[in-house]
Amino acid sequence: MVTPITAVVESCAVEKLEVRMAIVGTMKAGKSTILNAIMGYELLPSRNTAMTTLPTEMSFSRHTEQPQLILKSELITTINNIGRELKLKSNERNLENRLRNDEDLIKMMNNLSTNELMTLEATTYGNLKIVDSLKYINDVVRISIMLNIENTINSTWIPRLRGGALPFLYSKENAPPLPRLKVPLPHSFSIPKGELIIIDTSGPNDSNLSAHLRQIVISQLQRATLILVAVKFIGSDSTDEAKLQEDIETIREYRDTDGSSYLYALVNKIDQRIEGKQNSIEQTKAAVATKYKIPLANVCGKKWHEMVCAPYSITFRFRS
Repeated sequence: MVTPITAVVESCAVEKLEVRMAIVGTMKAGKSTILNAIMGYELLPSRNTAMTTLPTEMSFSRHTEQPQLILKSELITTINNIGRELKLKSNERNLENRLRNDEDLIKMMNNLSTNELMTLEATTYGNLKIVDSLKYINDVVRISIMLNIENTINSTWIPRLRGGALPFLYSKENAPPLPRLKVPLPHSFSIPKGELIIIDTSGPNDSNLSAHLRQIVISQLQRATLILVAVKFIGSDSTDEAKLQEDIETIREYRDTDGSSYLYALVNKIDQRIEGKQNSIEQTKAAVATKYKIPLANVCGKKWHEMVCAPYSITFRFRS
């Protein structure tokens, strides 16, 4: 169990609001590590290749004594239907090449060929079972996209993009049935009324996302009160960062809010910098602020838990 990050949020309060904080970043920027630490539990799966396909919501509740994974019936039905289609394709030729020789995805297809589909439940308890369920859901969707399976995701809850049209903005009532983690609320969080929701989204450089799923990601970013951009200090790829810049500009284009006060950045692994050979922490923060057009005061670049303190200290309000 990870130690919850609570000391920095004692003064944070959300009254009569649903505060949504979305996190985006380049692949392997440490999003899962950050979110697992905020929750205080190792619940989000991670690996060396892209993991998150469907955005995952995390809500905090005083009435929850242990972590839960909540899956709506529509999502369970969809994943089961996809799984049955994948079983039929599990023995096709050139499967490894079509899956880009991804060992995890190949292993998943081998399991599907010899075993029954995983039984998904409306409510799942137990950290390991939650991790396994999320890994299964994300891999099933990812493989179905890579194998070009028709009707991969039910279009009734992922409307198709139309040329020239704005991305579909889901309301709370018609939002797609995404996986939701419900975790105990640390006592230092002050949320007398309202709800805190954090959303993990897929890496912006993930070429395996379908247009439908990318639209869901954009919609989640539109709905977010705050957006945290996670950037890896060591080994960032210029192509990945260019794609992240593009996504941030898309967010700005489709939000009804002037300015960038809702944007925060976390320069992860900055403690690995080599003193005297690489930019100072302040120089790095300034470069990130300039590159992504984020207020310098909103860039965290020392300890990663700084990103929790700054967003929750501002005045929250939703756009109508």
